[in-house]
Formats: sequence, C-alpha cells, structure tokens
Amino acid sequence: MGDKTLTTSEKIAAQLDQVIEDYLVYQHKTHQTSHRQLRQIKTVLTALHAFYEKHHIKLGNLTIETIDAFLAEYLLGYKESTRANYRSCLRGFLKYLFHERKLTPTNLAPLIVGAPRFSKAKPPYFLRPHELKKLFAGLKLSSVSDLRTYAMVHLAYTLGLRPCEISLLRLDDIFFKATELCIRSRKNDNPVRLPVPEDTLKAIAAYLVGGRPQSSHRHLFLTLYPPFGPM
Repeated sequence: MGDKTLTTSEKIAAQLDQVIEDYLVYQHKTHQTSHRQLRQIKTVLTALHAFYEKHHIKLGNLTIETIDAFLAEYLLGYKESTRANYRSCLRGFLKYLFHERKLTPTNLAPLIVGAPRFSKAKPPYFLRPHELKKLFAGLKLSSVSDLRTYAMVHLAYTLGLRPCEISLLRLDDIFFKATELCIRSRKNDNPVRLPVPEDTLKAIAAYLVGGRPQSSHRHLFLTLYPPFGPM
C-alpha cells in the first residue's frame, strides 16, 4: 500500500514506530543495553507512540509541553523510583532524535526533570527516651563480646562518636582520673579531649578488666579471636 493511501494518523504512527525500532537496535549495538532494559524502554516508547498517534503529533513538532502532557498522563500512579527510570528512558530517546536522526529542532532531553529530591527530605531518625531505655536494658554483660559492645554503645551514645573514631581509640587516649577521653582521629585532624560520663568510664573499665584480651596492641577495642588485634 503506497503512502498516498495512508491517512495522516497512519503516516505518523508508521514513522514513529520505525524510529522506535531503529532506536532499540541503536541502543543494543552502541550501548550494549541489556534485553531487560530494552523491554523497559520499549514499554515507555510504545506508550509514547500511542499518545502521539492519538493526538496526531508529528516528530518534528515535538515540544516540551507535549512531552510533559504525556508524562503527566503516563506516570500517574507509579512510584517515584519508577517514574525516574521512565523519564531516563525518554531522555535517551529524545537525545537520539536530536543528535542521531535530526528529527527534532532542539534537544528536549535536558528539559525532562522530576520533582526535586533533597538529601534530607526525610526527618532524621533518632531514638526516643523509652527506646533508649529498652536499648540499654537489652545489653548483656555475660561474655567478652557483650562487654565490648556495652562499652562501644556507651561511647557512641554519650559522646556521639562515629564507628571509625571508636575503633581507633587507644589505651593512651583514656584518662580515668581526669574523666576525659582524647579523640585523635577526627575529620579535621584536630585532636580533642572530651569529658566522659561516669557510666561510660565504668563500661570501659568493665571491658578492660573482664573482656579485653592480653595483647601488645595499644588499641582499646580488639578482635574477639586470636590473634587478637585492632578492629
């Protein structure tokens, strides 16, 4: 059947359908895109095909407004992570239309953006008083591992030390008489001495007396099994 017998809608559909097939081949050959990802791309572009066929939109007449209209309709009901994946699929296709096929006057890919995502969009998580009581009540002192954990948890809670700071503590960093502790390995490499609560000092002492194995290493916390060494 010749093109003269095709309606405008059919011509648009045939053109877009072929371009989509070409794009999938291009993705597979040029970027070694996996078959799973190709199926996802085809799903999105098939929906785009149906949308443009429905509204008689030509490839050369693409605008960000029409793309936004499609996304608003198609992404409705999906989770944000899925929406982000589908927008990425569409951006790749629009880049192809502009750079490889010269079918659009401008590259619309950079204009497809999602809702802003902030690193602290969720409120920080913290333990409430009753949760802290439950945490400390659940700590046992019946084994070497328990004594070590007990001391570590006290250091983390009362002094706000990071895991790496706790693991790098040395015996020479603890001053029982002054009830202080020296943190030498910090983010800005400036050592600092911090006051240590009595309960935390007792937790450290309990580990030193009943949990820490004999070793030539000066690190406070050692591994549980020989050869005993720094964590």
